[in-house]
This record gives sequence, C-alpha cells and structure tokens, in this order.
Amino acid sequence: VLCGASMYSRCLVSLGVIYALFELANNIYFGTQNEDINNWIYMYIVSPVIWTSIFVYPHAVFISEVGKGIMRPETYARERASCCCV
Repeated sequence: VLCGASMYSRCLVSLGVIYALFELANNIYFGTQNEDINNWIYMYIVSPVIWTSIFVYPHAVFISEVGKGIMRPETYARERASCCCV
C-alpha cells in the first residue's frame, strides 16, 4: 500500500482495501461459528468493522483524489500544505 501510494497508483492501493475487506468478511464469517454467544458480536463483528473502517476510509479518499486528479506528484506540495497538521 505504501509503495502504491508513493507511486500514486490507484490499483495498488485498491489491493490493500480489497484485502482489508476480505479479512473483515473472513472475521465475520468464521467469528459467527463461535459457540460463545455473549462475546462474539463485539469480538467478531463490531470491533473488526470499526477497525476496518478506520483503515479503509483514508485509502478510499486517496484513491478518489488520485482519480479526480487532485493528488498528483505535481500538486502534492500544495495538498500537503493544506493539511491542518502542517
């Protein structure tokens, strides 16, 4: 994902998103096979959905901005300066 982002490659960053979504589906599917009904909802559904959302959101925004032409090597300096952290 970092290599794809440094090359402004939507395809490589998308692979990271697809993998994260696959792992989420895997956690939900195999987590629901658990016998302990009290903890499985939080451990295998709620928590993975939250963490996957936190991971996928910035990647999806990056993919969108690269697709729109906002984030390019030529405009990176301007976009970096527009961040509230700089």
